[in-house]
Amino acid sequence: MIFFPIGDLHIESMEQARIFADYLNSRKEDYIVLLGDIIHFANSIWNPSKEISIEQKIENISIDISIWLEFQRRLTKRTIYYFGSHEMFALQVISKKRLPIKLRIDNPRIYVPKDFEVLRLSGSKLITTLIYTLT
Repeated sequence: MIFFPIGDLHIESMEQARIFADYLNSRKEDYIVLLGDIIHFANSIWNPSKEISIEQKIENISIDISIWLEFQRRLTKRTIYYFGSHEMFALQVISKKRLPIKLRIDNPRIYVPKDFEVLRLSGSKLITTLIYTLT
């Protein structure tokens, strides 16, 4: 099995979500390994504008989550997704503010390792088990 690791895409728009998902789907490797900071949350919590209030940035999280959902909806390749600092910070903001929106994985082809689980990607039993879970 061949893996394609990639991270720090920092997707900021629906158009970028489409382009990156299409690119990843076109890869010849068996699995995509997303190494975090895939969505930038540029419309909300990572928005550098001083003119937007913190409350408005928090309200705009739904925009970034819709971009995130569109990206993962379009992925057709089996994918392992490690959350990076952007995803983890967004989870904390959503939890702390008790927002009604969630970062969720709706695509059964995407596996998110639990509790920073490290997966050996060189033919170990762990990865074999993971592959059966994803297929």
